[in-house]
Amino acid sequence: MKRFILTGILTCSSFSENIQFINGVDISMLKQVEDNGGTFYENGIQIDPIQTFSENGINTARIKIWHTPTLIYNNLESVLEIAERASFASLDIFLDFHYSDTWADPSSQTKPSAWEGLNFETLCDSIEQYSSHVITKLKDQNTLPRYVQIGNETDCGLLWPDGYVCNESNNDYQWNKLRELFQHAINGINSVLDIQDTLRIISHVSSGGNWFFNNLLGHGFDIDVLSLSYYPMWHGGLSDLNQNIQVLVNNFQKPVLIAETSYPFTLQWNDNTNNILGSNTHLLDEYDASEEGQFLFLSDLMTVVKESNYGFGICYWAPDWISTNQFGSPWENQALFNFDGEL
Repeated sequence: MKRFILTGILTCSSFSENIQFINGVDISMLKQVEDNGGTFYENGIQIDPIQTFSENGINTARIKIWHTPTLIYNNLESVLEIAERASFASLDIFLDFHYSDTWADPSSQTKPSAWEGLNFETLCDSIEQYSSHVITKLKDQNTLPRYVQIGNETDCGLLWPDGYVCNESNNDYQWNKLRELFQHAINGINSVLDIQDTLRIISHVSSGGNWFFNNLLGHGFDIDVLSLSYYPMWHGGLSDLNQNIQVLVNNFQKPVLIAETSYPFTLQWNDNTNNILGSNTHLLDEYDASEEGQFLFLSDLMTVVKESNYGFGICYWAPDWISTNQFGSPWENQALFNFDGEL
């Protein structure tokens, strides 16, 4: 069954001829899936999904990096390996720094264990040196990212509590600290670049963003691209997203990227791992949980993004996170391959 549905959707021009529209997929889970027996097919023939993405209009591979994870995945060595494969397939690299040993999101921005207990000055130095080290390693193997994301879904900041800016910490003192952490990370990245290198810095929140970016930007601090996650079960319909994008465009006149999105092709399960999305209440009325519904959702999403004045592209999250006998997937019904790994 044909599961790769982005062909012909993610092929549109950007708001500027000088800026490539991101037609992206986040392949951070791929190595772990493959190491646990996951295989991918087209018409019954085994394929390399990265090469197949490239052949079907994808131009960018988003890859997350954790500082010192418990397992061997999403660490620097793993990122270097997957980046090399993506680059070989002619994909641009979009690096997603979580600045944590595990998932970073609006509810959790836990410091790497190696940075626990550091005073703020040393923490700033650590994020700068670490960022520089990672980018150096990628540049040395000729896989310098085209895009780098500073933190993941940083709605309330990163590296808590030092960079926490919500609730009682929503004050000038904490915002100054957060800007300083961002700036040190960017300084570390820029320290590696030669004059001919082109790299765009991205800031990412889960939704909204007006309050966060309004406080983050300014005071001599700036970034290149604003980005959002968009999952209908949490963030509403496409009209809500369109309104969100227009507010950001009107207020900041910066490129806006959908850094993460997905939609189910079924509500069925293939393993014993609870799927994150499994109820009709999680769906938009206009799109059912089917291959066609998934296709129409992505087509309409792309229209919303490309018709905004500063639409920069989308990245589909975990299109390859299928379940295997050894490795469950809570995302299997939102992948772009079916339960048998078939395209």
